Amino acid sequence: MKKTISLLCMAAYACSLYAVGTNPPYIIPLAPDGTFHKDGNDYVDKVQMTAEAEWYELDNVDLTSGGFIILGMHESGTTGTLYTLTGWAVEPALITWPNPLGIAATDADYIDVEPGVYDIRFHERDNTGSGYNMVSLLPSANPDAKVYPPSLYLVTDDTHYVELPGTAAPGEYSAEMTLPDKFVVAYEHHTGIAAFIFGPENASDATLVSGTPVRLKYGANPTTPFTYAPKDGESDAAKLITVNLVDETLLVGKQTPTGLNDIETGRPDAGVRVDGTTFTFTSDGENSIHDICGRRMFACHGAASVTLSPGVYIVTAGGRTTKMHTF
Repeated sequence: MKKTISLLCMAAYACSLYAVGTNPPYIIPLAPDGTFHKDGNDYVDKVQMTAEAEWYELDNVDLTSGGFIILGMHESGTTGTLYTLTGWAVEPALITWPNPLGIAATDADYIDVEPGVYDIRFHERDNTGSGYNMVSLLPSANPDAKVYPPSLYLVTDDTHYVELPGTAAPGEYSAEMTLPDKFVVAYEHHTGIAAFIFGPENASDATLVSGTPVRLKYGANPTTPFTYAPKDGESDAAKLITVNLVDETLLVGKQTPTGLNDIETGRPDAGVRVDGTTFTFTSDGENSIHDICGRRMFACHGAASVTLSPGVYIVTAGGRTTKMHTF
């Protein structure tokens, strides 16, 4: 069965897909002696990729020497172009996530990678919607594994960013800092490319408030920056910011605890009806549903319906907040 790229969702790029060309590129692994072996001008260890509908692929590539380079041959077959990571890309190459490519001057500018065996995907710029060719590396032993980036970045523009380092918890990133006026959350030092960005699931949630987490989605609203709205009397001191890619949340400060015992259990006249696990709002105002950890699960203005998993939720409808159980 053909392996798919679970974290490289082309639909999230909001681009049109094109069939790849008829001249697949080559992968050239770094040899154990730290060089690329050649016979004259020809690379001895090059292996040609296979053309699929939306990318080129080559599985079970031994990169235990910690590097490789990509060779795109011209139609003549006598000359070619070497590809490596762009000058601004995170190094070594990230595993499972798309890495942006540029042209290498020589094979000494090869792609550094954590030693291992990988399934490699090469995506032409027409298929990435970004102006960049990209390469993805999937662990051959488990190509559907989630390998989180070592750091994320709060990026204000393509030359200014602040690192948000990973914590001991997989997929969690946290640091105290003075927040930029506007920023996107990305795993590359770049804005405007959905393949690198974790944006607000709903554009209306882009204004951050201390203590209230918002939902993130990979590739969502990549051109909508986050901003921070200080509370009255709040100082400009550094703030704790935490991104959790497992829970898909972004939080400034510490989460405001929910006093569940102080919230009355919902009744039918609360501006919302519950039928099984489906909430139907009848209020004309602002409505929202949060889980007991404070994460926003749904929000709307006016009448709407949504179905969620069974559980306990804090529901605000018609200016009234209630605790509701669904089964």
